[in-house]
Amino acid sequence: MQTIVFKTQQLLRSAQHPLRNYIKVLQKDSLSDNVKKSEYAVRGKIPMRGEEIQTELNNGVGNYPFTATTSLNIGNPQAVGQGHLSFNREVLACLIHPMLLKTDAITKDGKNRALLYKSKLDTPMGAYTSNSKGYAYAREKIAEFIKKRDNVPHCDPKDIYITNGAGEGVKLVFSMLIRGKNDGIMIPIPQYPLYSALITLNGGTQISYFLDEQQNWALDTNDVKKKIADSKKAGIDIRCVVIINPGNPTG
Repeated sequence: MQTIVFKTQQLLRSAQHPLRNYIKVLQKDSLSDNVKKSEYAVRGKIPMRGEEIQTELNNGVGNYPFTATTSLNIGNPQAVGQGHLSFNREVLACLIHPMLLKTDAITKDGKNRALLYKSKLDTPMGAYTSNSKGYAYAREKIAEFIKKRDNVPHCDPKDIYITNGAGEGVKLVFSMLIRGKNDGIMIPIPQYPLYSALITLNGGTQISYFLDEQQNWALDTNDVKKKIADSKKAGIDIRCVVIINPGNPTG
């Protein structure tokens, strides 16, 4: 195998080989305009500067009135003192590596919960679920939680989709809703840049409504109504309103 790979590399470097002067398909000029226009500045200039300062501190250079920095640009509660969620990790560890159930490294509560989940899951942890919406048992428990939290008489597990993080869920919904630039998505400002980036990537239009810091980040309903009316006049069809307040980034 090594000989074949080596000979292939020799041929590609040869001036006579037809692929010698091939043009790369993926270049900046060939990227989608939506990709070039989108920004996802969670790790923008301020966090980058913070990393530079931390590197200087690690190397013993730079004159700062502190000895360490803390990144607050992403959700990272453990960086500011939250302890590890040991129970969750014990349960997941046992589901991924069942041999741990036979050891004393896991608490009794952790083992019992892992055994319960193991009996309910239709495929082993780490494998694809039989239903693309996620484990049926997990969706049933989520439905029960929603009924209690929102005091509603019915919540159908069939209507619940479990995604690989909130970002994947937002991506899925936006890709279904946005058909073109005349489709608008209303999002709060300040916002987590995931929303604006995905609106741009999908070729839609961002409609911003503002949260008032002086009023505990409350929204002004008159502002929202005006934005909707102005959008309609401009020919924008508002397909969705993002409501995440209090939440990222003002929670």
